[in-house]
Amino acid sequence: IGAKSSEVPIVAIQLYIKGGHRFENKNQAGIAELMTSMLNESTTKHSAEELDELLERLGSEIDIDHNGEDIIVDISTLTKNIDTTLSLAEEILFHPKFDAEEFDIVKNQQLESIANQATQATVIAANVYAKLLYGNENIMGIPLLGTEATVSNLNLEDVKKYYAESLSPSMTTAVVVG
Repeated sequence: IGAKSSEVPIVAIQLYIKGGHRFENKNQAGIAELMTSMLNESTTKHSAEELDELLERLGSEIDIDHNGEDIIVDISTLTKNIDTTLSLAEEILFHPKFDAEEFDIVKNQQLESIANQATQATVIAANVYAKLLYGNENIMGIPLLGTEATVSNLNLEDVKKYYAESLSPSMTTAVVVG
């Protein structure tokens, strides 16, 4: 899908990769969140800080997230920097470092987010509604972040395996505006 816009010299790209929460094993609920968080960290060539600095100098942004059905890669850049930004996006997607220390930090942040959500009435209501709607045996009845039990049991090897099995060009849709 593409749309041409010449008002400002910016290109925005979104990649939708079928993956996300709906494709998780219910015993590994939250693994898509861990994986996308890890993809936003270091690569084999650059640290997360170096990537942030490079992107800032280019006036570009690359962010990887997920929802119920997709892993979403958001790329925004000045038109003149598209080639360099896409090279960095390729590095982020295909050469993640999967560092053990970064994994521990990301996992702890996710567990803290799960604990924090247990204090928010709207999140509690949404989780109860999903459980009523989908039941206990369906992944969609479990929160996107997973549960304390499922996330606590995940390790870096689980995330690497999910990454290897989840990212596929044949399951990707690209939307480009610029």
